[in-house]
Parts: sequence; structure tokens; C-alpha cells
Amino acid sequence: MSDSTETLFAPYMSKALVNQTEMPILRDTGASIDLVSRNHINSEDLTGETVWIKQPLDKNFTCLPLAKIELQSPVFGKIITKAAVIDASLDNGIYLLGNRSAQLIEEQRKTPNLNAVVTRGQKLKKETEVSAVIKPPPQRTVQDENPSIIVEEELVPLPLPQAEGDTLSLLKVDSEAFASEQKNCTSLKPCWEREREGKGEFVKKRDLLFRKNKDHFGNVNLQLVIPADLRKEILAMCHESTSAHLGVTKTKDRLLRHYFWPNCVKDTENYVRSCDPCQRIGKAREKGKAPLKLVPVITEIFSKVNMDAVGPLPISAKKIVTF
Repeated sequence: MSDSTETLFAPYMSKALVNQTEMPILRDTGASIDLVSRNHINSEDLTGETVWIKQPLDKNFTCLPLAKIELQSPVFGKIITKAAVIDASLDNGIYLLGNRSAQLIEEQRKTPNLNAVVTRGQKLKKETEVSAVIKPPPQRTVQDENPSIIVEEELVPLPLPQAEGDTLSLLKVDSEAFASEQKNCTSLKPCWEREREGKGEFVKKRDLLFRKNKDHFGNVNLQLVIPADLRKEILAMCHESTSAHLGVTKTKDRLLRHYFWPNCVKDTENYVRSCDPCQRIGKAREKGKAPLKLVPVITEIFSKVNMDAVGPLPISAKKIVTF
């Protein structure tokens, strides 16, 4: 997060322990559920549940996994809630606090804390009464670690509408149907020929065609070769589904981790550059420039005066605007 953005969000930021790790907390009144990056949770924190969320300027809903989160702060104590987990590549080091958890924190603050005081006379009387009774064998005391407020199962999944389109179409393709699509795809014939010759990087495992890929560290992984009929769904999953409309480079990196097909890099670039929400929003760094216009020739002095306007100017330390 840049310094200017951090200064802008400073009134809404606080510090708290998220699963025993200190993180900045950003309060978002427009979010109904918390958001946390995959970098800040462990695999055992995932509950196996999912939730549908809708991002700004996005037409479709996105399915994200849910994780159990423990929030702890001296201000409100400790609560346990659930948060939607976003991709690790979108991590900005901030835990986004939604309205549901904020309501739990407010209820926690209103809960009174009762402190019982035992005088010395009461303590001596209690010890005398206990000494007259045969004491049972000492047992290990178990401290109640359960917080006072827990988000139960009925809170999820949130009652959001189903996403438009068949977003789970890839899950309905079994291995036999996928292998048949690979063999019948005309664009994959050169890949199959290189696999049969045994000279290329293509290998066959369990009747499926894979490609051996070596990363920058020398690690070799297998990329599943995608037939033409399923490439659009793969591109949508890598760019739109849980990726929050990544750019060209990050979308290519995400795709090439597990998938491959001939000219997949070029197809990815064309897909991202033709994405309608991305074209409407644009990049944050791009600034609109005023078009240049021809200025008429002035034949008489001071017959026309041009003036450039600039602003707003930054305010100085003494809060005096200098022009």
C-alpha cells in the first residue's frame, strides 16, 4: 500500500491479532463478510465451505473458500469468525473487516466484565471449611479457551444469488471425456506426434497428455494440455474467477502453472485485453490527457488572453494554500 493510500485509510485502520499474527485491520462498511489473503492462513484453518461474493464493477459472482479466523485485541477481547480467502497474489498485508464481524465486536464491547473481590476473612473461612473435608485427588484444571462469541454454521453460506453462467462446467468433465477431447482436438495433433516420437517435452500419463515445464529454479512440473473446447473456461478461471481480473503477466503466470496449449500466451493476451470490465475500469496509473487543439493566430496585441489553470495545490504544514 502506498503512503498516500495509507494516509487516506488511516482513520479506518487498527491493529489486531489475526490467528496469532499481528496485522493491520481495515474497516469496510460496504463489505458484508471479512476478506483475508491465502498467505495469512493455514490449510487447517479452511472450513471446507464456500461463499459467493460480488466485486465492484463485476457482472458475475465469485466463489471463494471460507476460513476460521480468530481476532484478538485489547480493545474488544477475542472473537472467532469466518472470512473469505482471496488469492495469495492479491495480498496487500491487510485484513478487511466486514459488517458481520464488526457487529460481533460491538456486542463484545457492550458485554460487562464482572470482577469478584474476595476479602481475607472470606478466604480464611473458605480454607477452614475445605480443610475439614477429605480432599479428592488433584485433577488437572482445564481452562476454558472458548471465546464468548462464536460465528456458528448458520451464518454461511450467505444468501447470495447464483453466479451467471455455468462457472462449474469444468468440474463436470471426467477424465475419460477429457482424454477423448484431447485426442480429437486438431490443434493438439503436433503435440501427440512429438509425444509418440519421445523427443519432445510431451508425456502421456493415465491416457492424458501433459507437458514438462521447468521454472526459473529448475523445478519440473507437469502442465495439463487443454483442448480447444475448454480453453475459454480455463482463461475465465485464471483471469476472472478467483483472480479478480489480473493483468496480462499475472494471468499468464497463473495459467502456465498448471495448463498449456499451443499459442496459449497469445490467447491469454487477447483475452485479457478484450475483457469488458478491465477495459471499462482501466489501469489506476493511467491518467486522461486533454487533447491538443490548434490556437488561432493573434493579429492584435492583447486581443485574446490565454490562462492555464492548475490545482488543487497541496496544503502546507501551516495549512496555508500557496498559489
